[in-house]
Amino acid sequence: MATCGQEGKQGMLENIKISEQNRSARHDKAVFLGVDQRFHPYALFVADQIASKLPERDFDICIVSHESLTPHPLWDQLGLRICRLETAGLGE
Repeated sequence: MATCGQEGKQGMLENIKISEQNRSARHDKAVFLGVDQRFHPYALFVADQIASKLPERDFDICIVSHESLTPHPLWDQLGLRICRLETAGLGE
C-alpha cells in the first residue's frame, strides 16, 4: 500500500481512479508525466524525446492529468497513453 511517507495518509492512492483514457496499457511498465493543461506542451516534448531515443521501447509513455487535456496529433504519432485521473477526496 502506498503511503507517500506521511502518517495518516495510508491508502490515499487507492482513491485515485482513471476516469478517461485514450487507450489501454500495452506494456506492464510505463513512464508517467503528470501535468495540467499549461504543462501539456512540455510533456509532449519530453515524450517525443523518449520516443525518438527508444523507438522499440518495452514501456508505455503516459501523460496523466486531473483535468481534460486538449488533444494533440503527437498522442497518436508517438503511441502515447493519455489518462485523466479522478482524485476525489485526495486533498481532504
